[in-house]
Amino acid sequence: MPTVGLPGALVVAAVLACLPMILERQVIPWRGGTLVETFVSLAVVLVVTVWATRAAVPEPTRRPLAVDCLRVASLNIHGGYTTFFAPNLEEVADLLQRSGADVVLLQEVETGLLVSGSVDQAHWLADRLQMNVTFFPQNEHLQGLAVLSRLSVSDAEGYLLTSPGAQAAAQYVRYRLDENGDLHVYNAWLNYPLEAVDGRQVNEQVQDQVQQMNELYSVVARNHFGPQADPANPDRVVLGGSFNADESSRLYQIWAETVFEDPFATLFRERRNTLFPAGSPPARWDYLWLLNLRNSGAIIAEDEAVSNRRLSIVAVGREANQVCPTPGG
Repeated sequence: MPTVGLPGALVVAAVLACLPMILERQVIPWRGGTLVETFVSLAVVLVVTVWATRAAVPEPTRRPLAVDCLRVASLNIHGGYTTFFAPNLEEVADLLQRSGADVVLLQEVETGLLVSGSVDQAHWLADRLQMNVTFFPQNEHLQGLAVLSRLSVSDAEGYLLTSPGAQAAAQYVRYRLDENGDLHVYNAWLNYPLEAVDGRQVNEQVQDQVQQMNELYSVVARNHFGPQADPANPDRVVLGGSFNADESSRLYQIWAETVFEDPFATLFRERRNTLFPAGSPPARWDYLWLLNLRNSGAIIAEDEAVSNRRLSIVAVGREANQVCPTPGG
């Protein structure tokens, strides 16, 4: 059945609302008026209807200038709060807009919890930034992962990872760039490290994170390194999110031992920190990894304290010899 869209629905609603008035002709306020008055009244109604329709329809998604050079960012928005639990959505939106990111991986996104003002944070940010949004729920559709983009979504799915505690998950989105190939994006959130009763960290081998990362590794390997992989046209992949473990952990080494590239590895160690907890030293718990994409520069926006995490940004090119504008440049 064909759809009439929002303007058509408004016209139908206006006609239905006026039916009682049309049937009771004596109550029509302009009955007996001149023809000019009737047409002026109709014109005013049409102008107001068109204006209201335009105001209700969100602005279309702004596309990237060129799909050969893209900026990819990742940020854990901490449920919409700063380190000291002040609302931060406006600041997050401003930061993402200034970053010029074309694809944004978001973690700890809430979609209607009362403590976060019952705001669907993923769609609010998408509307504010004129971007597409894909959301994957972790906890009863109230919290999850989101990817914002200026690209057209070709496919999307998610994976709930084995989680004795808080639900860990990974989100997958495929973007159709053009006839030269797709962009594959993985956005993950893993459990926080377990601690023993005395406050010491539990042995890494029994951490929930290790099993979750192994499951994520299996998904990526199956999708991009299986029999269907075409060596002549390899997949271009971005993997990122909150791994909630530092670079000395097995979770980091799993990917460091593969063909994935850490675009931030060349930064000074103190410039790679993404977690800035109150009263504790900073650490790197959030990552972006690249496969078959050229790293044209990466930065951590460490001075932008919109969350207890910091925004990671990397500029990527599709071809090996392609140089793209660097973030912050």
